[in-house]
Amino acid sequence: MEYFNDLEFVLFGDYHLTKTAYQNHRFDYCGIQFIYEGSVTLSIGERAPETANAPVVFFTYPGQTFSYGNKRNHICICFRGSRMERYIKTGFLPVNAAEPFIRVQNPKKLLLDFRKLLQHCFIPEETHHAQAVLELENILLQLKNQQKIGNDTLLKSKIISLGNDISYFPCKSWDFTRESTRLGISITHFRRVFKSLIGSSPRCYLIVCRMHYAASLLSSSDKMVKEIAFECGYSSEFHFSREFKRVMQFSPVEYRKKYNLQ
Repeated sequence: MEYFNDLEFVLFGDYHLTKTAYQNHRFDYCGIQFIYEGSVTLSIGERAPETANAPVVFFTYPGQTFSYGNKRNHICICFRGSRMERYIKTGFLPVNAAEPFIRVQNPKKLLLDFRKLLQHCFIPEETHHAQAVLELENILLQLKNQQKIGNDTLLKSKIISLGNDISYFPCKSWDFTRESTRLGISITHFRRVFKSLIGSSPRCYLIVCRMHYAASLLSSSDKMVKEIAFECGYSSEFHFSREFKRVMQFSPVEYRKKYNLQ
């Protein structure tokens, strides 16, 4: 079955109570590590080490250095070939140094699937090799879908947290391009997700938060309007007053007269 000959299984096994550790190791093949008991500490490239408890999956792949260890029970499947390169190029094999771990939602099923794959790997016959490739792709598809669910949930949580930070610290010099980079997504996707969760674009939300903060200062302090404008990040009192009236329906002076609590 030549169709499946573009993938070679290099190393595979079910390892118990292993303490094997790698330090700054480079691989010329891809590997799936399924930690089903114990824990693993992993560092990719120059990134700080991260520790994850089972059940969890991570990948090794060419082009990075990997350091990992800890006492664990795990299944390792390593492979190479042009099919592997397509997995990486198309994103079918999820390579992400910033979020290296995939939390396993159904570890019993995944363990059965991995062991089914191993059974075929251990039999050096063409039919079993083909079946092993299909089992591998089934596992990769499961992990790809699971990672998407997990990453979407994590991204939403981080953006909601960011929205809270903006409301608490509206006068901070917020850079949303930098925030999108920190989250590992494009600025366009960042704006889209932010608006779907918060209800307005990042820039509009920031302006509203700043105007609400300015309103609290106008009603509870004797600071001059130009001082409040500067504190809220506006170099022009005129620009600040125009934005304030658009959001709060009153000019700063009108708002202070109406709601002054002093």
